[in-house]
Amino acid sequence: MKARRRIFSGLLILLGCLSWFAAVSSDDALVYVINIRNEIGNGLRVYIDNGIKQASEADADAIIFDVHTPGGAVGAARDIIDAIQRTELPTIAYVNTEAISAGAMISLSCDQIVMRNGGAIGDSAPVSI
Repeated sequence: MKARRRIFSGLLILLGCLSWFAAVSSDDALVYVINIRNEIGNGLRVYIDNGIKQASEADADAIIFDVHTPGGAVGAARDIIDAIQRTELPTIAYVNTEAISAGAMISLSCDQIVMRNGGAIGDSAPVSI
């Protein structure tokens, strides 16, 4: 029950966060928010690795991934998924507007998915040319 309250507190705090990367806290919770914007690539992979590492070192209560992406590179997405699955912290994907293709795969790797009204998730098959 305590963990649910902390996660709920974190989700409420998320609504006010607009920065690229933020550590937000209330009296009960320390939640890291990591934005996933635009196309998935190696730069984003490094950014997410660093965010997860900082959240772990800070002993955060949860990580929220604020997702708004049309997808991107499959290799980078797989590395991001591995990093998310390796962390022991609770992970939540917040589908802000869209989590398409690699964004859907990343969202599905989180412990929970929360969607904004009107958000879209799907179409997650790797494409090869």
